[in-house]
Amino acid sequence: MGEALSQIQTFASSKDVSHLTAFREKMHEFANKVETTPSSFLLPSVLALHHNLHVDEFVGERLAQRIRGTMAAPGMLPEEVVDAVNKLRTEFSAVATQVSEISSRMRERGVELTSLDASDAEFGIAFSPDLVGATAKDLLFEVGHLNRLFMCTNELLGRGTESPRIRTIAASWWQFFFELDAAQVALWTVALERIIQLIKSGYEIKKIKQDLESKQDLIPTNFIPELEEKILTLFKTGVAQLAVELKESCQYQGEQGRGNELEVQLKQELLHLVRRVNGGAVLEIRLGLPNSPQDHPEETEAESPEGLLRSEQVERIAAVTQLNAKLASLSNVTAQLEMREDLLLEAPVDEAESPEASSS
Repeated sequence: MGEALSQIQTFASSKDVSHLTAFREKMHEFANKVETTPSSFLLPSVLALHHNLHVDEFVGERLAQRIRGTMAAPGMLPEEVVDAVNKLRTEFSAVATQVSEISSRMRERGVELTSLDASDAEFGIAFSPDLVGATAKDLLFEVGHLNRLFMCTNELLGRGTESPRIRTIAASWWQFFFELDAAQVALWTVALERIIQLIKSGYEIKKIKQDLESKQDLIPTNFIPELEEKILTLFKTGVAQLAVELKESCQYQGEQGRGNELEVQLKQELLHLVRRVNGGAVLEIRLGLPNSPQDHPEETEAESPEGLLRSEQVERIAAVTQLNAKLASLSNVTAQLEMREDLLLEAPVDEAESPEASSS
């Protein structure tokens, strides 16, 4: 932004249009860079933190919009553009200083920022105490469901009944982040997409039902109950199909009988997860970015082993960044399902569990 400011200041004094063009190019380049950095692929938990800190306008797309807004529009005087750029720089600097001070104070009190290494990945879920309760018993019930869900997929992946490691726990909303690896990320990316599709389909049918309820004198008396049954069938069938698909993608090599048991358990835990998302829970998945390759221009020839390794690393960074963007987009969809209408997802009697049972 400093280079762009220099160009517009030079244009103001010289009226040389080339400097105005250079200013616009620099600002476009800066805005595009802001949009494509990992900060633009923010998950709901991070977006909520930005909102609480009042820094929403200084990250990702909103910052890019402000940058583009400072560019010389028809009728704007060069001096006005300079003032707009300086104002943005001053505000951004103040926010950056504020965030740095908060971070320093938290570190002084032993609160460290959690981050993902290149080989790390995690699955997060957040739900309000209003949804699941606020007692230790309520919490054990939810963690029990999550534990069985991940133990099931671990066994399907051939890792035994390994309980997932919890990386981070947050309060206010109950929030857990579980450690994952690449195979699990692939599995849960598919699951998250399908869960969102199921809930959206349920909302669409529910909306049709509500519209028809105002015209009951024009439709058969049994039509509304049939729509309610359709929603139930949609979710049960959808979750059952998802369980089969996830089991197949795991390429389970164990005994067929045990595989069938795991499929049933996976279906039950997925249905519980769908109920929670429908009730307001937010799911998050993210991966750690690989380290950037060191710049050694003298060794960048394509035929050199070092050059090839760096090229592969750059490609992997791009691939992981793209996947993180997709995962963040899916996660934010779960945070934006504001309707939260009853989709007839109450636990069936044969699938309902007590907190005591889940903690065993």
